[in-house]
Amino acid sequence: SPWYRQDEGTVVFEGIQTSSSISRGIYVFSDGTTNNRAFTNILPSGATAESWLISAGSAEWTSASLTMPALGSVFRHGYGYKLNNLAAVVNAGTVATDSTAAMATITQLRFGAITFTGANPFIGYARRFSYYNTRLPNTILQGLSRV
Repeated sequence: SPWYRQDEGTVVFEGIQTSSSISRGIYVFSDGTTNNRAFTNILPSGATAESWLISAGSAEWTSASLTMPALGSVFRHGYGYKLNNLAAVVNAGTVATDSTAAMATITQLRFGAITFTGANPFIGYARRFSYYNTRLPNTILQGLSRV
């Protein structure tokens, strides 16, 4: 696709979570398998989120648990990726980073899931999804995630 870059990019998702009964996927970039994907999910408690990068079947990165606001509150999650340069943040909080991850081969995007089959759907309201085809600096990523 002319808008998507596999080697680097930045995603900002804004939504409202209304259920926390199981791990809920916000979005997943994948190759149609579970072996190559980058996704963000909200953990069952609803209080934290994690971003993942899986390449060739190996977990390259799992962000630290990022603090989420209470159910029913607006949140913004930012995720930046580039070879050996990953970052994730919620609502302008502390940016979780990694500097050793290999990139996954990606061919598709699915909203509201953690796998290409739609497992663990997001329950709530998706308000905005923004994609930048460059890896923005952490300070910009943090600012874009501000509610």
